Amino acid sequence: MMVANALWNYVFFRARDLYAGFVSGSLAPILDLALFICLLLLDKTAAWVLVPYLIYQLYAVSLGYELWKMNRSLS
Repeated sequence: MMVANALWNYVFFRARDLYAGFVSGSLAPILDLALFICLLLLDKTAAWVLVPYLIYQLYAVSLGYELWKMNRSLS
């Protein structure tokens, strides 16, 4: 998760590529969901603690899409 976040930060802030930031940000929740499934098998309490972050990820993906959509005429 941390590597995916670092790559997204590079693409979004350094490269200033909103489309690539949206795409890479949309792939990150797949890793988060895989972690959630593993945690369900290992420790249910830890898995449920991750749920608010998973909900936030839905918001972050939609925000990234809207940001890209609003600014695509500028690129």
